[in-house]
Amino acid sequence: FDAQAVGKRLGNKYQPEHYKEVSDTGRRKSEKTIRYQNGIPKVTSKKPQQSHWLDPSTQERTLDPMTAMAALLSDQSKNDLCNLYLPMFDGARRVDITVSGFEKTEKGARCNGVYQRIGGFTEKERAEGENFPFILNYEIDSQLYRLQRFDITKLRGRASFVRQ
Repeated sequence: FDAQAVGKRLGNKYQPEHYKEVSDTGRRKSEKTIRYQNGIPKVTSKKPQQSHWLDPSTQERTLDPMTAMAALLSDQSKNDLCNLYLPMFDGARRVDITVSGFEKTEKGARCNGVYQRIGGFTEKERAEGENFPFILNYEIDSQLYRLQRFDITKLRGRASFVRQ
């Protein structure tokens, strides 16, 4: 998976402008570009449109996958911590990522999140699951909360990402 994104950020507000990816996940291959005009994604892809995919013109104010991931993994201020909504559109599928549930810990904080499939998935994909909970563990560092650990349970099992 190779992706690039360009856009603007103000606090926890993101405004993507351009996204490009080349991916081969084993389940699907894609090469696409998303350009945003007035917050509406315009998708260019070598892959033909599938009937279950969402119409990009209905996905105004969504984020590309790279911007959503950067937002999820970025340092957070105390005011923004555990208060994040990331509507993500990859050019075909829509996912909402929500972070809430602040809990103070010995070294910082813990937040709960949900990765929720919204649309553009096949019936088989929807049957495999729609909501995938995750946990974010932060340590406080110079007035900012820095993500130290991200745990999620997905279709192929649990995954943990730990900052080194």
